[in-house]
Amino acid sequence: MKYFSLIIFNLLLLSSSLLAQPPRTDTLHRDTTVFGFNQAMSQATHAPILRGNSEGARIYPVRQNFCFDLTIDIDMYFGGRISRQTTLFINTTDGYMGYTQPSAGGPITELMPEVESFRFSVVSFKLGNVFMYHNEKASRGEGIDHLVTTSNSETHELQVNNTIVGALFTKKGQVRRYCDGKASAVTYKVDGQQTEWSINGTNYPQTFKVEKYLGLFGIGIIRTNAGIFTIMELKSGTTDISIKRIERRNVCFDPTGFKMIESDFYAKSNARLQEEREKIDRDEANVSHMRSCQAERMAEIAYRRELLNREEEDVRKAQSGNLMQNNTAQRAMIEMSDPLISVHSSILSTKTSICSVQHGIDEHPENSGAGQARLACLNQSLSILMQAEADMQAAERTYSSNLAQAMAEKSRIYMNAARQAGQCN
Repeated sequence: MKYFSLIIFNLLLLSSSLLAQPPRTDTLHRDTTVFGFNQAMSQATHAPILRGNSEGARIYPVRQNFCFDLTIDIDMYFGGRISRQTTLFINTTDGYMGYTQPSAGGPITELMPEVESFRFSVVSFKLGNVFMYHNEKASRGEGIDHLVTTSNSETHELQVNNTIVGALFTKKGQVRRYCDGKASAVTYKVDGQQTEWSINGTNYPQTFKVEKYLGLFGIGIIRTNAGIFTIMELKSGTTDISIKRIERRNVCFDPTGFKMIESDFYAKSNARLQEEREKIDRDEANVSHMRSCQAERMAEIAYRRELLNREEEDVRKAQSGNLMQNNTAQRAMIEMSDPLISVHSSILSTKTSICSVQHGIDEHPENSGAGQARLACLNQSLSILMQAEADMQAAERTYSSNLAQAMAEKSRIYMNAARQAGQCN
C-alpha cells in the first residue's frame, strides 16, 4: 500500500532521534472504564465524516485551529525489533488527523507546542495534506523557533493510492482481544495480500467492501457496504500495528505562530537572487577598470549569471509540485545545493587567483620567492579541484537514476577536495 509505506517512512524518519521527543505526560486523567471505552467506540463508529459523501474539510497549515474529539494510542512493531508508540488525534467531523512523535517510551498523549522538542503532524482526511510541526532552538538569541514543513502539500496535494478504500475483505475467523480485553475483533484478509486485519464490529459478515476510511498506519474506522467497523490491528510480515486505547477527548492545537519553512525559503531565495543579480551587474561594470585578469574575472561573472538563471528556474520548479513525490520539484530543490556548482566556482576563482599572483610576480620580480610558492600551491589546488569536478561528473553518470545517491557521492568528493585544496589561503 503506497500511502501506508509513505506514512510509515515518515514515522521512522521522525522517530530517528529519541532525544528529540517531549516527555510523556500523564497529567490528564485517562478514562480506563468500560463505560468510557464504549463511549469512545460510539464516537468513532458514529463519526460524521463517515456518513454521506463528505471528502473532509480543507485544512491550512497556519490559518486555523485543529481540534480533535477522539484519540487512539497505537503500538507499532517493525521488523520484529523496532517498537514505537504514538497517539493518533482525530476530528470525526472534518476528518483530519494528527499524530505525535513516535516514542519508544510510551505514546506522547499531550500536545505541548511550547516545549522545544515538540513534534506533531497533521494529515487531511484524503491524506493529501501533510503538515509536520516542530520546534528548534532559535537561530539567533534565546527561545525557540516554531516551524512547519508542508512539502508544498498545502498547494499540491499528495496523490495517494488509498488501497483500503474499495478493497474486498473476507473473514478468516480468528478472534482476538484488544484494549485490556474490552473489545474483540475477528481477522479478515484481502485477496492477493499477505496483510491480516483484525476487525471490530456489531456483526461479522463473510465479506464486505470498504467505502470510506478514517485513520492512519492501517488502523482506524471504516465505512463498508455492511456497516461501520474498527480496524484494531494490522499484521503484515514482521510489521504489527495495533490499537491499545481509544478515548473521547477534546484537544485543540493552534499552529498560527508557526513559520512555514518552504514558503519562507522561497521568499528568501527570491530576495537573495535579486540582490545577487544587482551585485553581478556592479561587479561586471568594475571589471573593465581593472588592470589585469579581466578574462578570468569575466569567466567568473558569466558563471555566476548562469547559476543565477538556473537557480531562479529551480526555485520556480521547486514550487511546482509536492516535494514528497514530484520528481521535478524534488530535483530542483536538491540541485540548488549541488556541490558540483561549488567546485566549479572554486576552479574559476582559483584561476583568477593564479592570474593575479602571476601578474604580481611580473610587476614585482623582487618578491617572486613568496609569489612562486603561492603560485605552486594554487596550481596544486587547481589540479585537485579539476580532478574532483571530473570525479563528480563521473558520479552523475554512474548514479544517473538515483539523484540522492549521486548527490551523496558528489558531496563526499567535494569535502575531500576542499580539505586538500584549501591550504593556500
